[in-house]
Amino acid sequence: MRSKTLKFIGTSIVVVGGACQEPSPAQAPKSCDFAATPSFEEFERCTTRETATGAYIVDGDLALYSKEELLRFYETIVSAHDDKQATENLPTAGTGGELIVHMEMGEDAVWNQTLRCDISYCVSRDFGGRYAEVVTAMEKATAAWAEVAGVEFRHVLTEDDRCDDRNTKVMFDVRPISGQQYLARAFFPSNRRSQRNIRIDRSSFTVEEPLTLTGILRHEVGHALGFRHEHTRPEAGRRCFENLSWRPLTPYDSESVMHYPQCGGTAGWLLELSENDGIGAAKIYGAPGDCS
Repeated sequence: MRSKTLKFIGTSIVVVGGACQEPSPAQAPKSCDFAATPSFEEFERCTTRETATGAYIVDGDLALYSKEELLRFYETIVSAHDDKQATENLPTAGTGGELIVHMEMGEDAVWNQTLRCDISYCVSRDFGGRYAEVVTAMEKATAAWAEVAGVEFRHVLTEDDRCDDRNTKVMFDVRPISGQQYLARAFFPSNRRSQRNIRIDRSSFTVEEPLTLTGILRHEVGHALGFRHEHTRPEAGRRCFENLSWRPLTPYDSESVMHYPQCGGTAGWLLELSENDGIGAAKIYGAPGDCS
């Protein structure tokens, strides 16, 4: 493989002094700005790790829990940056896209027809004085997706006192964390239960409008439904490219809630669902109200 410059995105939305900014290279060693394809060992050394779990944080707000998973992720990035593959394999506009859904082993990583109608979760009491704020933000964020697609979320209040990744009475947990380079991170439906969690860094409570906790969670709930970052599509350019483990559902949408503003998103920091977000979600999960 020919050497080429690769840009790895290791952080998500970063807020500095109350202003929304692009991820800062200062958050990783200068040696991580590779001029040629790095070895896996170099890539691992430069990948952010979550303090509470040791998980590798990739694509800004998604967690990988083992070195083997990180290696597979690394291989997809390096493979996708091969000139021939990047030209021939990247989906392009006009091929039946909208929004994009994550794929595992060639299959859509989404909730099945039964589980989509009862996606249960708990909210940890460890949020303390912010607990009610998180409950409300989650209700608004999940309702936004239920308004455009056939999904239903259910907050199980009785599990909030024991809300962690071992609780199998809910499909996922929402818990606090501190000192991370992200505001929040999520999961895909294909993850096993211990990995299905939304972690909210306490810095999310100090963001300034137009960015809000509800907007942040609308984005993370999109991941929890199986949707990928819109900015990994070729139409967005190469600056924030991630990998090819997805298929298009709608045309490229720079206004998508799944598109980072610092990666060419045009809707700004409100992080609201676009019309195409609704169209794409309905293609996977059916029309809103379908569950009832």
